[in-house]
Amino acid sequence: MGGVMFICTGNTCRSPMAEALARRFGGGAEFFSRGVSAMDGGAASPMAVRVMRELYGIDLTGHISRPVTEADVSNANLILTMTESHRQRLASLFPFACDKLYTLYGFARADSDERYCDIADPYMSGFDVYAACADEIKKCLDLIDFSCSI
Repeated sequence: MGGVMFICTGNTCRSPMAEALARRFGGGAEFFSRGVSAMDGGAASPMAVRVMRELYGIDLTGHISRPVTEADVSNANLILTMTESHRQRLASLFPFACDKLYTLYGFARADSDERYCDIADPYMSGFDVYAACADEIKKCLDLIDFSCSI
């Protein structure tokens, strides 16, 4: 499989938005998303679907949530988590992957003093919170040259 894997908690908000935005704006790399506590087969949150459609013209209605597996971690070239706690959890479960495991914010801002910031979970929030989350993800993605990163 290879490619870049985005990780959040339930794989219904942040990581699907990151995957979709990366596919649209991130170049030719392969992108996919998973959740550290995801239930297999769930849909993207309705507000994530709305924000992506209205602000970016991206359809998330076909997204299906999936829990992260050892095979996913093994196959990914780069793993970008939404929070430091996600990164730490994956590092403890899959220590063999530490060399390709980063927070999205930290990876995007590696040359900045602002490397240690989580992307907050918008779950159960309104449109403006989801829109701000998507914008924060997109700003991070805009700083990454995926053709050089994987």
